[in-house]
Amino acid sequence: MKILCVAEKPSIAKSVAEILSSRQMNNREGTHKYCRNFDFTYTTTVGGRREQVDVTMTSVLGHITEVEFDEQYRRWNDCDPAQLFTARVLTTLTDDGKKISRNLQSEARQSQQLMIWTDCDREGEHIGNEVVTECRKGNPRIIVKRARFSAII
Repeated sequence: MKILCVAEKPSIAKSVAEILSSRQMNNREGTHKYCRNFDFTYTTTVGGRREQVDVTMTSVLGHITEVEFDEQYRRWNDCDPAQLFTARVLTTLTDDGKKISRNLQSEARQSQQLMIWTDCDREGEHIGNEVVTECRKGNPRIIVKRARFSAII
């Protein structure tokens, strides 16, 4: 089995990979200069038996999407502010997000499971949902799990 792990930022990805791999990992480039891919083998228990799984740990740089109004509402002086309450909102990938999304989709295609390693707060959950959306573009059947942690030492 291949597991893709995605952290909220590069330093967490590196720390988690070092801990889980006992520093026995391969480090390769991703599609964004700051988001590396760390590959290693991890021994886990699946269905009561020990099994080795291949893991790739990578990261995002916080949010990979942004939310904007339709073009006609972007200059607030050109519209009645009350219209903004019902105006359509567009969600798009940021410039960095486009590069990171390519990496997430590529890695997800080769993985059966996705493990989200974002902060356990509202913002982290939102970033995790952005990651799931992009990974499912690469692999719609990927199984999603959530790591729960409070600190990486």
